[in-house]
Amino acid sequence: MEDKRSPADRVGRFGAGPTLLAAFGRTEDAAAALGELLDAGFINVEQEVEGGRTVLVLDAGDQQKRAREILTAHGGLEFDSPS
Repeated sequence: MEDKRSPADRVGRFGAGPTLLAAFGRTEDAAAALGELLDAGFINVEQEVEGGRTVLVLDAGDQQKRAREILTAHGGLEFDSPS
């Protein structure tokens, strides 16, 4: 039997890889991290503003180490995604 659901339905909202979340206190830092992530080829990135902080959510795929390096370089504080 063929699975007729879309790939997003089968694997979740952000794709097949591990989802990383990082908070930034300054919008400028989040924007710089977002730009670098996109330049590095990360295409499943979402930016949300929650109160006074900006949160980046991304599907890191098999590039978790590189994604974490970028987030950290711009002052992002990573936290676990909700289960």
